[in-house]
Amino acid sequence: DNGAALSTNPLFSNSDPNARRIIAHGMRNPFRIAFRPGTSELWVGDVGLGRWEEINRITDVLGSVENAGWPCYEGPASPPSWQQAGVDICTNLYAAGPSAVHAPYYSYAHSSTVVAGETCPFGSSSISGLAFYQGGSYPAAYSNALFFSDYSRKCIWAMRAGSNGLPN
Repeated sequence: DNGAALSTNPLFSNSDPNARRIIAHGMRNPFRIAFRPGTSELWVGDVGLGRWEEINRITDVLGSVENAGWPCYEGPASPPSWQQAGVDICTNLYAAGPSAVHAPYYSYAHSSTVVAGETCPFGSSSISGLAFYQGGSYPAAYSNALFFSDYSRKCIWAMRAGSNGLPN
């Protein structure tokens, strides 16, 4: 209600009031977020720069602070321009190994379709919507599905819940 960090946040004991609010970092533009109903999972639609769009899953917002790796990582890869730049933040992150970065739950390339055979345009992308469907007038197969949209492509997709309940 007042913008202060929750006492359960991972960095709440930090002396910096802004740091106390952080539950994750290393995202370029976390444009949309959604909690998966019935869980404490936070799902984040992160608009990429030139190659990838991401959906990140923060499994425990009260646990440790997760690093999605931006700008040293975008989607499933590290951009060659940042690898070659020799910037300390990236050099240190690369040296720490893959476990230092929380990989996206799902990512899609700007240069290709999201679903084979679809008619959505590609080349430009900006993930702009994220919502879990809890049931209603859509077919039952969409219950607990994660819907996501891309403003630039003007399309909406659904990841239906898999056998473990997670979007698949």
